[in-house]
Amino acid sequence: MKYERANQLQFWRFLAFLIIFQCHASQWAPFQIDNIRALLGVFFFVLLSGAMSSYALHQKAFRNDSKGILDHKIKSVIRAYPLYIITNCFTMAYLIPIDLVTSHSFKDLAKEFINFILTATMLQPWFLKTESFNATSWYVASVSWIGILSIPVHIFSEKKLGSKRPVILMSILALAGVLYTAIMTFGASYILKIDITTVPILYHPLVLLGLFISGMSLGFIAIILIDRASERKTKSSVFTMLEIILTVLWLSLLFYPSTNIGIFPVLSIVVDYFLILVFIFGRGKLSDLFRLSPLVHLGNITFETYLVHQIIIFAFCFRNGWSSFSRLGNLFALSLCMFVTLVISDFLHSMVGRRTMK
Repeated sequence: MKYERANQLQFWRFLAFLIIFQCHASQWAPFQIDNIRALLGVFFFVLLSGAMSSYALHQKAFRNDSKGILDHKIKSVIRAYPLYIITNCFTMAYLIPIDLVTSHSFKDLAKEFINFILTATMLQPWFLKTESFNATSWYVASVSWIGILSIPVHIFSEKKLGSKRPVILMSILALAGVLYTAIMTFGASYILKIDITTVPILYHPLVLLGLFISGMSLGFIAIILIDRASERKTKSSVFTMLEIILTVLWLSLLFYPSTNIGIFPVLSIVVDYFLILVFIFGRGKLSDLFRLSPLVHLGNITFETYLVHQIIIFAFCFRNGWSSFSRLGNLFALSLCMFVTLVISDFLHSMVGRRTMK
């Protein structure tokens, strides 16, 4: 069976990017998104990338061939790398102070040089150097490594699609992925005595790997259910109702203040699961809306917006200051930075082709 490209999910990538943008421009925002919600936005990114990866790779002729998948992943990284390294070089030009040279602080200068080498080779998340240069580039590096590390799981899942009760098996794998990430996180906290509030252990590829595999499992569950659903018709009104309910829940968890740190992330990830699973079918009215060309295009340029936006915000702040302005001034700052980000991202996307990470 041939599967249509899940264009309706592309716009969700852009919505997840808006969370990150709002967090980085929080001094101007009319409402605040705390670090926990920003991190959950990253988790949603990872789950969605995993789901779209397995969904897209299932249609490839090499889906059970580790060499073919590896070549595909490496080519994706190579396509993404030029913009990745350019944005990091640009931030290096304005983040390294000249004082390090004039004051002969060569030790500190050497540290910056080592950090740049780690960033240029996409090794910074392995050493938890996620704030080096273009701070958002750690995600591109992590997902690039995760895509390669997850190849054995992808091949295993493909082989199990024809087994008995594959949905149950994939559901167990999805749950195991989340538990793996939780165990790795709390293991670092309690066994290695790492303070996860100050050390970005959750950004490490080996920690995020579990969420990516969990997202891959969601993609395979969707493949199985779409095959079965093709044999019988389900009213679009049912999918529309589910899409609306899950979208409202997703937005409520984003904006509603919560003090329960234990339950909130779990509930958020559960909603993410069902939202991705329902929208990947693409049979509701919201999916029809999200498949409109302008919205799909916003999703398609998310890779560029993710790497470019913080540079634009920094450039604006270096000229105008980092503090909050009046209500009109804040609106202008947000709108201008978003507009410039979208224009530059659209130009880069049209010049260098599709670089969306999957």
